[in-house]
Amino acid sequence: MKFDRKALQQEMDRVLDQYLNGDISEEEVRRYHECLQNGEIPQEVMMDRSAEHEFTSVEIPDDIENIELPGDALVNLLKESDYLQQLEEELKQQKEPDELPYLSIHINRKFLPVLVFALLSVLMLPLVYFLLPSPASDQMFTEYFTPFDISSIDRDKTVLAASSEREKKQFVQNLQKWDHAKYIYAMGDYPEAIRLFGDMTVAQMNDEYIDQFLIGVSYLAQGHSRSAIDPLKAAVANEQNSLRSESVWYLALAYIHNNDLSAASPLLKLLSKDERVYKEVEAKEILQIIE
Repeated sequence: MKFDRKALQQEMDRVLDQYLNGDISEEEVRRYHECLQNGEIPQEVMMDRSAEHEFTSVEIPDDIENIELPGDALVNLLKESDYLQQLEEELKQQKEPDELPYLSIHINRKFLPVLVFALLSVLMLPLVYFLLPSPASDQMFTEYFTPFDISSIDRDKTVLAASSEREKKQFVQNLQKWDHAKYIYAMGDYPEAIRLFGDMTVAQMNDEYIDQFLIGVSYLAQGHSRSAIDPLKAAVANEQNSLRSESVWYLALAYIHNNDLSAASPLLKLLSKDERVYKEVEAKEILQIIE
């Protein structure tokens, strides 16, 4: 039969398939490749072992020398087939893994949550140190903190003289809210007192610093020193604050409970310089402890 380029390629593919199927040996394939390079096709190589019949002679085209074979195509394919066989052996070994490595992976996964928790605990230690009060700071705060006596506080009523009837009515309503918040605070319901004093700050009365001060004290009464700092700082910053020394005292206690003695120290020194101010004696006592 006529053996053109396409037929030659098909013949090469067929021989390679026979090799991969185990019908012919690697040596036979190499010999067949050399024959093709020399323009010859040995009939014994072309035997189909699966059908067990002889291959008929093939007519070689005259332009066999002009047909460009793909170099060492068959040899390279043999190398690739060797690699595939090696890969197949490795895959078979992976299907039956050794029990010891599997056990090691299983153990690692089992203890993974414990390892993660331990790592997070180590990373959180500095944060906990700064956020939580130390035993000494907590004891000092407990010894010196008492809720402020709200009965001594009265709201500024001078606004009534120069206000319109509408403003006077609103102010009277705010005073009623103040009396209610004052009663709730005195009863020790500090979460509700914080909410009511917060409503008073929205009303924007002239002595709004009172509400800010009492919000901070209410937070301290619950042990929430971090939440107490901002409203107490706002009260201290108010120049019209008639409770300035009281605000400074409770702000210092908030810093102490928050384990920030460096921030509490200048506030305590400010109180200790004047015998007429609120908690002057206690401020000196704490300074002797922390310095």
